[in-house]
Amino acid sequence: MNPNPLPEPVQPANVIPSTVPGAPLQPVQLPSGQWVYAPQPQPQVVTVQMPAAQPTMPQWLRDIIVVTILVLAVVAVCTAGICAVVVVAGGTLIGIIGTLGANLPFIGVTLVGLVLAAGWAANKFKGIKGSEK
Repeated sequence: MNPNPLPEPVQPANVIPSTVPGAPLQPVQLPSGQWVYAPQPQPQVVTVQMPAAQPTMPQWLRDIIVVTILVLAVVAVCTAGICAVVVVAGGTLIGIIGTLGANLPFIGVTLVGLVLAAGWAANKFKGIKGSEK
């Protein structure tokens, strides 16, 4: 007697046998115009290894750029202050001297800030030059 009395399951004629049992099927039109159901292609796993990131410029050059921008900002502020003094004074020598005399404390504070900023920038340059050893 046959131990398996049931017949083998029949595959429908319009289904392409899949390599993975139970895989989802998608309709595909053959060149002959016939529609069949084929298993969905499995996505390929692609491993991409990126090269190690190289800095675009050396650190000392970045530091010099930052210090230069800071020095230019200080110079721009001082230039704007001088222009404001000239405009407020009306452009005459007596008016400029009077305005400078009236605003001497503020000008002194600005010059102290300028000296401090220049010293800080010089210290940065010294630190950059000293780190190259």
